[in-house]
Amino acid sequence: MARTYLSMAQAVASDAGYAGNIQSVAAVTGDAARIVRFVSEACEYVEALWGDWRFLWGGLYEGVTLANVKTIAPPGGLYRWDQARMFIGDFHCSPIPYHEFHPYRGIDRAGYVETVVIMPDNSLNMYPHPDKDMNFTLSWYKSPMVLVDDEDEPNIPDKFRKIIESYALWLYAMYDDSQELAAKSQGEYEKWLRLLEADQRPGGYPTNQSYGNHVVISAE
Repeated sequence: MARTYLSMAQAVASDAGYAGNIQSVAAVTGDAARIVRFVSEACEYVEALWGDWRFLWGGLYEGVTLANVKTIAPPGGLYRWDQARMFIGDFHCSPIPYHEFHPYRGIDRAGYVETVVIMPDNSLNMYPHPDKDMNFTLSWYKSPMVLVDDEDEPNIPDKFRKIIESYALWLYAMYDDSQELAAKSQGEYEKWLRLLEADQRPGGYPTNQSYGNHVVISAE
């Protein structure tokens, strides 16, 4: 049976020595509410460590952009574009972020697409804008899962979801100032992180720390 939000919260509660019984993630108080919140936070934290986890791949976003229309709206739930695999017509585009874009006189005209810009809202603007209808195929990654209901499941494959439980338990142990439990759960988290990265990072990237988007992310 797949690990759900509720079952992960129950597992963390058991490992933390919580005396109560969490029947639902809704309407909980005290330690139960903290455990439920830590599981949700752990899920978002781990899934956000890398923007190109395999389990976050949203697939190929395909469609047609019409002549004289310069903007392609992003798919729902977009986290980031897979910039190495984006095609507009026969143009293999390498989009640039808006803050690096320097428009020049005459760029906003119809013609052959030369530049694609990722706008602040994650839409794509094409310059010059296409002078004819063009097919597009864009690879993208979806946003980390936000757990809300009992049966919600992370994007992380089920066989690696112990990483969420171990990180949530680590958060609980640090809150409870339980040094022994914190050390044990931290070790479990780091073990599962190495396994998850080896399986779900492009090419595998086992490590104790994650450096997604050039930002070092570690637990506090």
